[in-house]
Amino acid sequence: LSVGLGELADKDWEAVGHTVEEPGKAVGTGVTTKAATELGLVTGTAVSTSLIDAHAGALGMLACNHPSSEDVVGRLGLVSGTSTCHMLLSKDPVFVPGVWGPFWSAVLPGMWLMEGGQSCTGGLIDHVLHNHVAFKQLEEEAAESGESVYKVLEESLDKIAKDQDLSDATFLTKSLHMWPDYHGNRSPLADPTLTGGVVGLTLQADVNSLAIMYLATIQAISYGTRHIIDTLVQQGHMVNSVTVCGGLANSALYLRTQADVLSMQVVVPKEQQSVLLGAAMLGMAASNQFGGLEQVVKGIRGGVEVVEPNMETRNFHGAKYEVFKEMVKDQL
Repeated sequence: LSVGLGELADKDWEAVGHTVEEPGKAVGTGVTTKAATELGLVTGTAVSTSLIDAHAGALGMLACNHPSSEDVVGRLGLVSGTSTCHMLLSKDPVFVPGVWGPFWSAVLPGMWLMEGGQSCTGGLIDHVLHNHVAFKQLEEEAAESGESVYKVLEESLDKIAKDQDLSDATFLTKSLHMWPDYHGNRSPLADPTLTGGVVGLTLQADVNSLAIMYLATIQAISYGTRHIIDTLVQQGHMVNSVTVCGGLANSALYLRTQADVLSMQVVVPKEQQSVLLGAAMLGMAASNQFGGLEQVVKGIRGGVEVVEPNMETRNFHGAKYEVFKEMVKDQL
């Protein structure tokens, strides 16, 4: 009431109700006859309590056959797109500054959910590409080759690294650093006034310079994930792997960079529609034919691809991460 929402208490909390149900709990008597006719379903088909889309994605990712452990605690889930949500389950309610939660039974009954996030990730990549002077040339090269602009950029990075006699394209950003909060910081600083920054710009304006800027952007996004993880761990949480779904899971460079920056496995479910899978799992639990939601999670076990970190880049990313943290101090 002290935050100005006193009206929610009007009429005995009529606006929000008194009953809170867990995910996967059947509600009502299922699909009504009218809805069943309109949707082509069977009257009485089970209807589950709902989840936020990103939370459904986290649930769907939990159903993958994780290579290290069946324990869901410690597995950070990234639902990536224009922005990215970072979700972590915990057995205990551990508060973390700049991270939402803990939320009780928000994804799995009996577990606490922590939710961090980055305000712009895929959106930032698109912004950086489209606002570079060489983007039109990049589109022309992609059209000629029949490949995506991202594929052309990644091939360019490999060629530049080879020309410079570098063992890995990662090292091309030695003198180029980015703070990626072009749309404020959601986690772990929770400061919407923060803005982006780039250090190391030159007069180079060709596709090669765009490729290196693309790489620096993906690295900066990955350092943002590390910043969130470091904050979670400092407050007592455990993070031992990262699972990724959404648009950025299609980028090999993004997945490899996350693994290298975090020095941990990055797991990608082969089922790409984790949000839809999570929603389907809720329905399975509500039908009461497959056990509760925990049993549904254990019973699916979809396949995964695993990206292992390249430890040869660890010191490089460690040094750049220190620069990353220094960059924000100029704004605070």
